[in-house]
Amino acid sequence: MANPTVQITTLNLNPVCPSGVVAPNAATTVQGMANYRLVNTGNTDAVVSIRITLSDSAGHSAQFFTNAEVIPAQSDVSDSHSLFFNAGYPTPGPISVTMQIVFSGDLVDTRSATCQFTVGAAPVIGSATTAGGKIGKPCSYQIKATNSPVTFGATGLPPGLSVNSSTGVISGTPAGAGTFSVQLSATNAAGTGTGTLALTVTTPVSGEPPAFVAPSARPAQAGFQPAWVPPPASPAPPPVPLRRRPPARNPHWPTSDASSRRWVLSFSAARAAPGKPGSSRRPASSCKGCSPSRP
Repeated sequence: MANPTVQITTLNLNPVCPSGVVAPNAATTVQGMANYRLVNTGNTDAVVSIRITLSDSAGHSAQFFTNAEVIPAQSDVSDSHSLFFNAGYPTPGPISVTMQIVFSGDLVDTRSATCQFTVGAAPVIGSATTAGGKIGKPCSYQIKATNSPVTFGATGLPPGLSVNSSTGVISGTPAGAGTFSVQLSATNAAGTGTGTLALTVTTPVSGEPPAFVAPSARPAQAGFQPAWVPPPASPAPPPVPLRRRPPARNPHWPTSDASSRRWVLSFSAARAAPGKPGSSRRPASSCKGCSPSRP
């Protein structure tokens, strides 16, 4: 009688790890599936023991075991088994999962397959816990956190400030004075880290102009004051009109002479003609057809 001959014709091991990053201490399910087909080509029955184990590098495990499974001569056996366990992982880092099947008896063989996942850490906020600003003065504050946060948040901000959820920058121009307790947050796939910022906004000192003046959009309430508005400036005096001085006149040049010329008349003294005493006859002019002459 020939000895039994058992062969593995089909074997699939499929450990399934959690996708993405697992938060510390979060309830996590690890599972795996195994299926196989064994064929006995001998003329006598075969006896095979099968042990299937699913385990991780943190010490968690699940197991399936069959003892002395009989495979008749010239026959085969097929089966599948699913294993899983639930665990929490307090320490951040990589976790390796192994699924193994061990045959013994008339078939001696060992096969295994692995997968891996990561236990992450929630962000830890490490930026300053206090900050200050002034009404009407632009300001900014950066939320800083470890473990690669992907989103940020801030609640309880004074009017005029807002947070960029992608960059973690708080910015704007405060419009209300007071001390504000701002709740900060930073989140990644492993969880959310939180912190508190004490933000104090004060009114500018006398004579210090704000960056801009605008009425408050919110009514006065506890911890809030309307935007500071400086007193109006006195109006400027009206401009003094300029008076044009008249052009200077040359007393020797006639103003009606457009050509700016002077007329010079030449006279010569005439001798008195002999006549009667007491005569009032004027001497005749010696200028006939006088013409203008230039000086």
